[in-house]
Amino acid sequence: RQQIDRYWGYIQLARREQGDYNIIASEGCAYLLMGLPADRTICVCHDMHALSYSGPKDLHHHLYDLRYRWNLRFLPKAKFVVTVSQNTRTELLRFCPFIPGERVIPVHNGLEDRWKRITSPELLDRYRVQHKLKGKRTVLHVGSDVFYKNKAGVIRAFAQLNRPDLLLVLVGDLTQETEGLIDALGIRASVRQLNNLNDEDLVTLYNVADMLVFPSISEGFGWPPLEAMACGCPVIASDCPSLLEVCGQACLSVRATDTGEIANGIEKVLADKSIRDELTAKGYQQAAKFSWRSTAARFLELLQLQQSGPGRD
Repeated sequence: RQQIDRYWGYIQLARREQGDYNIIASEGCAYLLMGLPADRTICVCHDMHALSYSGPKDLHHHLYDLRYRWNLRFLPKAKFVVTVSQNTRTELLRFCPFIPGERVIPVHNGLEDRWKRITSPELLDRYRVQHKLKGKRTVLHVGSDVFYKNKAGVIRAFAQLNRPDLLLVLVGDLTQETEGLIDALGIRASVRQLNNLNDEDLVTLYNVADMLVFPSISEGFGWPPLEAMACGCPVIASDCPSLLEVCGQACLSVRATDTGEIANGIEKVLADKSIRDELTAKGYQQAAKFSWRSTAARFLELLQLQQSGPGRD
């Protein structure tokens, strides 16, 4: 009953606070279309991970799935459904063929100006000392420890390198299983885990790291590679469709499921300055293609577009 009351309360709030145009920030809140004018509302869809996950599920997960699928049923009411990548559009229409394809529009996320190169050697050196990175080369991974981020793949690839001059920096919480893997592989002394970093810290870390390794099994969009590129950090990323779309030719692509290929990619970037320089130069160019100004302009264009057809009630 409390859950129903809460949902109904949010619908009433949306109805009261609606604007000239409305954007629902996640497909998981598409039920808010019950309180908003459909012809002036866009709903954003980020990914389909909730439906693509095939691992074990407890009661909480099953209830979440039911709520999520219920929300997706409201998407045809929106003026447009904006997906954060072309791949997410493909996935959404695969799982939800009841949504008219002509009203599902891919619009890439933007990137803030805060992601940039730091020119102060003193600042970077202080950060290295603070986090015990000084004198070491650094492989970085940024992301939560969920199935599609492939943190275990990064850890296994790093363990294959067996280099005393190398540190693995993991940003984000680790599950008990992942902690156990680090110990089982005998690399605890070469791993630094950092939690609760603000964006300023993360900018500094991207500037300090020798590379970002981001071999996700899947992504809706994938911000960390672009953030790293904007900071001049070379990127190794998986060849999953969304990352190929977002990273273009500006990263070294590897197969997410091949830890040997990931390890070889790390060695290649560490060993060859010309590769690092090329990835850095291409990364700057690729990151510059993404801005919130252009994303917002596209949203406004869609909202102002005169349109008729089914689902306009």
